[in-house]
Amino acid sequence: NAKEVQTVIHLVRKHYNSCNFVVITPYDAQRAALVAGLKGAHLLWEGRVFNVDSFQGNEADIVIVSAVRTSGPGFLQNLNRVNVMLTRCKMGMIIVTNRSFVYGRGRKTLLGKLAKYWDKNESVPGKLNWVDWRRVAEEKAKLPEAL
Repeated sequence: NAKEVQTVIHLVRKHYNSCNFVVITPYDAQRAALVAGLKGAHLLWEGRVFNVDSFQGNEADIVIVSAVRTSGPGFLQNLNRVNVMLTRCKMGMIIVTNRSFVYGRGRKTLLGKLAKYWDKNESVPGKLNWVDWRRVAEEKAKLPEAL
């Protein structure tokens, strides 16, 4: 998913290049695209981009998840693997995904249920919520901070 790759590149370049971050994705093809994108942008990529299985048992301060879904739930139906994907951060996590997917075909997945929760609690200070990629690109989004 090229849009997710570009979003991850932007996040790393503007916010996380100098911290302990990793990028996790469920699919090897997306991992390869992320590596190529980060490398092409002259950003940290070695030892930073993993598929879910290769990162199991590890953690990082900031985890950027590239969920890569626009059609069926696929990987996101496997609760054990989603658990690995969503529990590797120490300080903050950013999930890059397609909002219409998580409210449509992915609504019954854990990610879809989290999305519903975040929207419901959007105005509560200190709660997790959705941030549109445009707000990130415009530097108007509040993102998890790294030390």
